[in-house]
Amino acid sequence: EKEQEWKDAIDKRDGLYDRSLRTGASVEALSALSGVAKLSGTEMETLAGGIQKLSRAMAGSEEEGQKAGEVFKRLGIDVADSATGQLRPAEEVLVDVAKKLNAMESSTQRVAFAQQIFGKSGAQLLPFLKELAETGKLNAKVTTEQAEAADKFNDNLTKIKSSSNAAKIAIANELLPTLNDITDAFLRGRTERGLYRG
Repeated sequence: EKEQEWKDAIDKRDGLYDRSLRTGASVEALSALSGVAKLSGTEMETLAGGIQKLSRAMAGSEEEGQKAGEVFKRLGIDVADSATGQLRPAEEVLVDVAKKLNAMESSTQRVAFAQQIFGKSGAQLLPFLKELAETGKLNAKVTTEQAEAADKFNDNLTKIKSSSNAAKIAIANELLPTLNDITDAFLRGRTERGLYRG
């Protein structure tokens, strides 16, 4: 049971690492956001998808992104760093969006804006965004180094299992002709004694 708890903890860290690669958000940010997601009943996969859509919206490269750009302007959110002109980290913009949406009087407008920024999952993310807006300082529980170590561990386990399976297959392939000879001889013996009727 303890082994399973340790494995679950490693798998969670590995999951943060994989989501970080998919979303562009840091492991530390995802780790901190995971607590808020849990409080709001939001699945981490839903949150990760929302962050991906937010990043696309920030880039404004698609028609949806251009619509989201208008929403960012109406909310007074700068998605680019004023000093460098580079896009700000998605997790920072996410916090800004959460605070601005939470402060809105019109729940209808809140839903519409959330969907323009996050796509279809925008409405699903509203409980998370409300919780995020009301949360004080976010605290990361997992570092990038810890998540990378968990990812490496799980990768190594997979490699060990694969090589172990390959070894089992190789041994089975070597033994099959001999095992077939043994079973054939056994069946011949039973047939000769009249014990087997095939």
